[in-house]
Amino acid sequence: MANENKNNSSLRVYLFVFFSLLLFALSVWVVWDDEFGLRPWKKYQEDYKTLKHDKLERDYRKAVIEFERSGGHKKLAELEAKLDKAEAAFQSKETQEKYAKLNKQLDTAHEALTVTQQELRNLRGQFLETEYYFTKTQLPEYKAKMDLLQRQIDAVGLRVAAQQKSEEAVKLSISALTASKAAIQGEIVKMKNPLEEAKERTAKNETVSVEIKQVHISDVDKADRCQSCHIGIDAKSPVSSVQPFTKHPLSFIYLERHDPNKFGCTFCHRGQGRATTSTEKAHGNIKHWDEPMLDGDMTQTSCLNCHGDIKSLRGAEKITKSTELIKKYGCYSCHKIPGYETVGDVGPILTEVGNKVNYSWEVKWLMDPKSYSSIARMPKFYFTQDQAESIADYLFSMTGTTRHDVDYTKTKPDAKLVEQGKALWAQSRCNLCHVTGGRGGNNVKVYAPELSKVGGKVNKEWLFKWIKNPNAYNPGTKMPRFRFTDEDINSLVAYITSEYQDEDMEFKYVQPEEIKPASIAKGKELVQKYGCYGCHKMLGMEDMVQVAPSLKKQGVTFLRNAEMREKIGMELSSIGSKPVDMLDFGKMKKAISNDRLTYIKQKLRDPRGYRLGLRMPNFRLAESEINELASVLYGFTDASVPTRFLVPSRQELDRMAGVQSYKFTGDFAKVIADVKCTNCHSIRGIGADYAPDLSFAGSKLQESWIRNFLANPDVIRPLLQQMPKFGLTSGKPLAKVTMPRFNLGQQKVEDTNKTDVDVVINFFQQELLSSDIPKAIPTVASVTLPDQIVKGKQLYDLKGCRACHQIGTDGGALGPNLTNVGNRLLPGFIFKHLENARKFKPDIVEPNYGFTETERIYLTNFLMTLKLNTK
Repeated sequence: MANENKNNSSLRVYLFVFFSLLLFALSVWVVWDDEFGLRPWKKYQEDYKTLKHDKLERDYRKAVIEFERSGGHKKLAELEAKLDKAEAAFQSKETQEKYAKLNKQLDTAHEALTVTQQELRNLRGQFLETEYYFTKTQLPEYKAKMDLLQRQIDAVGLRVAAQQKSEEAVKLSISALTASKAAIQGEIVKMKNPLEEAKERTAKNETVSVEIKQVHISDVDKADRCQSCHIGIDAKSPVSSVQPFTKHPLSFIYLERHDPNKFGCTFCHRGQGRATTSTEKAHGNIKHWDEPMLDGDMTQTSCLNCHGDIKSLRGAEKITKSTELIKKYGCYSCHKIPGYETVGDVGPILTEVGNKVNYSWEVKWLMDPKSYSSIARMPKFYFTQDQAESIADYLFSMTGTTRHDVDYTKTKPDAKLVEQGKALWAQSRCNLCHVTGGRGGNNVKVYAPELSKVGGKVNKEWLFKWIKNPNAYNPGTKMPRFRFTDEDINSLVAYITSEYQDEDMEFKYVQPEEIKPASIAKGKELVQKYGCYGCHKMLGMEDMVQVAPSLKKQGVTFLRNAEMREKIGMELSSIGSKPVDMLDFGKMKKAISNDRLTYIKQKLRDPRGYRLGLRMPNFRLAESEINELASVLYGFTDASVPTRFLVPSRQELDRMAGVQSYKFTGDFAKVIADVKCTNCHSIRGIGADYAPDLSFAGSKLQESWIRNFLANPDVIRPLLQQMPKFGLTSGKPLAKVTMPRFNLGQQKVEDTNKTDVDVVINFFQQELLSSDIPKAIPTVASVTLPDQIVKGKQLYDLKGCRACHQIGTDGGALGPNLTNVGNRLLPGFIFKHLENARKFKPDIVEPNYGFTETERIYLTNFLMTLKLNTK
């Protein structure tokens, strides 16, 4: 029994020791983990301090080496020797006696000045007191006393001035004795300062405390601690290229406009700003955190949260390019997206498609648009042959009762007419917008249809009417009216339909076949189910001029306007912040990562892959397009953004100020609606950026040049595409070129006596002006004009302008050709442009040379001499 108790006691001792050691180990681990494991930012800050110390030491050594290389030590020794001589001279008996005597005089003068100044203050106090009693009582004795005190103040004031002058003279004498010594000491300090400052920076780095760095955004009660690890994010120069020690990329763009101490980090980068215990948590790469950190160019998606207009926003170039895909593929047609409510239809009008295209082509197109054109924007709906025919029947029945094709391959075109059409095609630069045979289509944002096989698609009669007046068929079209004659149009139609045939097209309905009402009804259901009216404008049944009587008798009906208003897709305004738990991963839940960005990308890659019964078609996007479009959608959030962060668009500012947004009015509006200048040019924020901005054309371009250029567009920037020759002319076309004509200069604008050219010129000169551009340049009276031109040529050569600009056959082709610039630009514009090239075009590559006003005058006068002789 005693042995058993003894054994139990020993066991208890062992258990006690074991658990004590375990408790001690756990305590040590808890302390260590709390101090180091849960505070990785401490090590980062210590490492950063070490890296910065090493960099500062390197900088100091470089400064010392540079100091020695430049002879600094020798100069310093010479200065110190001079200082010793100056000190010896200053310490000489004669100088010291003089210095002591002057100091004594200075003390005496200062004491006397102090006494006199006190006397002056007392007199002024007595004067103010007397003035108060006089104001209150108006007694003459107070007035007499005031006059007496004023005389005394004036007398003492003169004494103060004399004593101050005397004291200043003594100070100057003392300064003369110490001036040489002080000057040398100043030079020595100036030489030593850079090295001393470098030493001081190194020492100061050691005193920086290791602590949590927090930015509190009080507007939304949000705290960011990102800089606790990214300690050098706003440094002027990086201490390392490795994260988290490096500086912010392109900080001169992003941080100059978004101070981290005011904006924080997570408004742009997302992530979990308060987390500091691990990189994964801080970056939001953990379960149940819906906003993981954005990497690289994806960060630009956050620009959409604050900026109402990202066009031309520096630093947002990637997301700006990506947002164009929303317009390209018409996402807003099925989905509600704020800001895209007024964007036009992405597809053509379908009401009269039966008069426009062949039935066989329509069915083939509906089944797979990319089988006809590899660059087709219309997605694949995976229609069966029967479904495609039903939709085609519905569309064709809007204008007729038959399925019908026209096969132009069986007829031989007029060779002469085709040749004329070919020349007209080339002169009109049709390939600028339209792709044929894999070439052309440079102005991609116009999204003009590919015409490589158009001969097997369209009806000649429709094509003739379309070219003659595109606005009559589709008022919102981007196709300009070239004002061709009927003969011109016939030749162009002959060329297009014979040159660009579809050899694979099988015309099944050369002999028309009646459309069955049941098929029309089925097509109507499919059109409504898949929301074809979202991309394509179609007249509602109540707006149709006439429904074929034979169809009407058989009970055929068409969709009404009210049935074509609702968008069939979900709203995308906050898809970028939709909780992950609310996303339907369906069949793909185990196949892909369950996060928001992956969901969006997979949806774009395979729209119907999550589950059966989905309607979204497959756009067959390239992987690069999927990434770009996903980044845009990821930026559509309902994030709570402080009001002070918001940058409204110009349209929003106008609306808030009650100012009507700029729009074209009057006669020019009629011309531009016809010619579609804004397909390529931007005018006061309206239009595209494919061609030069015309917002200040009236202050920039000479009238005679504008008229000549519209008559015969030529290359200004050799590396850019040429402007189509629309035939804007009031004179005769060139003898060797059959110019397409708008008849501008001959045709009057509706309800006016002005020609089209005169309307354009008048609008430029009245509306498109800038008050910043002078009408005339300053003059330099002291230098003759010929000498100014010579000096301007010297500056042109000195600054290397010929590297980018061409004069005659000499020079580069990156910038505008200057051979005829004297006939093209107004001198006031050239003068202002040379002051700051980016003022009117922020993204211009031309550097700012910092020319003086005189230099700009010289250069302007030289450039104005560069003229081609025209007859």
